[in-house]
Amino acid sequence: LFRSQAKERAGWPKQVERAKAAGITEGGIALSTAWGSNWVGDFTLAQRMRMLDEMHQVWEEAGMKVTRIGFADAMSWCMPDQVEEQLAAVKERWPDITDFNLHLHNGRGMALPSTYAALKVLDSGDTLRVQSSLGGMAGCPYCGNGRAASMMATEDLMHMLEEMGIHTG
Repeated sequence: LFRSQAKERAGWPKQVERAKAAGITEGGIALSTAWGSNWVGDFTLAQRMRMLDEMHQVWEEAGMKVTRIGFADAMSWCMPDQVEEQLAAVKERWPDITDFNLHLHNGRGMALPSTYAALKVLDSGDTLRVQSSLGGMAGCPYCGNGRAASMMATEDLMHMLEEMGIHTG
């Protein structure tokens, strides 16, 4: 289902209202195709921060603290330096955000290095959530690149984390 940015923005207040009605006290903000699109090109840090700020303000105006943020990259545009720069900017701008979700597809092999970059920025007070799949098999074949974008391989992620001394269980 395609929705324009205008339609997305128009729905934000309703999402916040539903959350308040359900007794939820903290909010989250997220971007899909955060680093770029196969149809319109790359997105800058300034563009991402502008959109995130608009979302954050909706929650803030409703009196709800934002503690979670997510970035999706179904078209595999992320690069480690951009992920690091983005998360550092979020931590500086909104210190209450401590729960980070990265849904990074791996069509250009950058999901695992970008996860490493995220680990460099985040600290022990933060939670990092990432998605992976066995053998990297997954993805979206509808992203305009003619093939599934894949995910980072779970076994590669676990190997990296264990070798870095991060116990995975």
